[in-house]
Amino acid sequence: MNKFLFAIWLIGCGFQGYAQPAGTDTAAFGPLRFREDSITIIGTYKNFRFSPGSYFKVSYQDWVTAREVTFSAPIDEAGKFRIRFPLPVETQLFIDYDRLYEVNLGIPGETVYLQADMNNYQVPDSIGGSYRKSVAWLGKWSAAQYKGTHAKMHNEILAWHRHQARLVLPDYPDGTWEPQFPSTQAYLDTMAGIFRGNMKDFSSYAKSRKLESRTRQYIEANIRYDAAYALTQSYYSIARSDKQAVFPAYFTTTDTIASLRHGAPYLTRNYIVVLRDIRGHSQSHARKLKLDPDSAYRAWVRHPIEYDLTTTWLASQAFKAGKTLDETALSTLRSQVKEPFLLQKVTERNEAQKAIEANEKLLAGTRLITEFPHLKSAEEIFQHITSPYRGKVIYLDVWGTWCGPCIEMFQYMPAIKKQYAEKDVVFIYLANHTPETAWKNAIKLHGITGANVVHYRMPETMQAMFEKGYQLRTFPSFLLIDRDGKLVTGRAPWPRHTENLHAAINKLL
Repeated sequence: MNKFLFAIWLIGCGFQGYAQPAGTDTAAFGPLRFREDSITIIGTYKNFRFSPGSYFKVSYQDWVTAREVTFSAPIDEAGKFRIRFPLPVETQLFIDYDRLYEVNLGIPGETVYLQADMNNYQVPDSIGGSYRKSVAWLGKWSAAQYKGTHAKMHNEILAWHRHQARLVLPDYPDGTWEPQFPSTQAYLDTMAGIFRGNMKDFSSYAKSRKLESRTRQYIEANIRYDAAYALTQSYYSIARSDKQAVFPAYFTTTDTIASLRHGAPYLTRNYIVVLRDIRGHSQSHARKLKLDPDSAYRAWVRHPIEYDLTTTWLASQAFKAGKTLDETALSTLRSQVKEPFLLQKVTERNEAQKAIEANEKLLAGTRLITEFPHLKSAEEIFQHITSPYRGKVIYLDVWGTWCGPCIEMFQYMPAIKKQYAEKDVVFIYLANHTPETAWKNAIKLHGITGANVVHYRMPETMQAMFEKGYQLRTFPSFLLIDRDGKLVTGRAPWPRHTENLHAAINKLL
């Protein structure tokens, strides 16, 4: 495809906008609208098996950073909890995922009442795996109950997820699936077929149960953006030499799937991920054709807010890496982002980051180690790092400021560190490929400090040697070392699985 046709194709793929179709009822969700607001969830777990450090958690994809954020509140001995957290727009929520494995929708300003009998829940073998579980497991999975102003919608969504989990339909394949097809077109045809099957089932389901308009919007957005997510993520696995040839057909299919009849694509987490992917893929393709990447992406977006969102996310990447925006970068951002809420949040974050960067007191009492002897093997590095802490349990985190999931795990650490402040536990951090200024800023920003915390910033050759020697292929990686300095596991529970992590550490104390 020549440059001219590519530009025309991008423009032709423009979205249909967020305007609601004529004839929908007043309960339907309208255009994306940001506001300063919050949501409250009040709940009771019947037959709750209480243990110290039990928390109710809610996660969602943050609109300013495009990263997952998690909020938590303690569960008392009677199984009761209450949590309030910021929510600027209707957003898909992942509710107590390690315990309930529930997904629903949050509406700014609402108070949600949640009840569940914990005797009827069973944690799946692999949290984060396929949503469709075995029949035996589903038999233990009876519905929770929502009450409150929007209870009908919440319970309809809950019932749909129960129905969907019982369908004998294939999951959308991940990025490892696409190379197994004889051609990319065969893969696209299969994906489109799965999508059509899911939409057909939902159409019948919605009609028979007379779902609310808002419920239909949410479920359709999920079906469409689950499929679009699988496509945009799988595009990364296509051979570099084939990307140019398949790009037009690939993203025409993606665009067809992601176009909504009922609007409100923002209701699903995958909407954010798909936008992020499309920006990257379209700009990369434009560069290869020597087109202006930014103009190419502007031609793609369905609505101006999508450009504002993805531009804001790029700015937020600097904050995650412990950096700040100078006046030139801020001026450029102001000229590009027109949504006041997003611009305000980026500006506030930048000022907060500057204050943190200037405050060296935030590192007081925390050990930062940057000098090392010449060590020749991964085992020597391991011994050098761990031997000063014999007699203590070590939780070792291999991370980097460039790694989104690494940064996301830090939000759980203050409560975990506090739990073991008076016990023989030390938290060690090894930073991968991280400049010193960004390293220190990230430590201060995320509060990875304290008397029981030690940070190492090794030379890159030594860091690589350690990671290779202990087969650490993913970031973050978490290791548990016992009191005798013996490696117990190189696949320790992540901080977000707080109760599992407590159990693993307590076993070694």
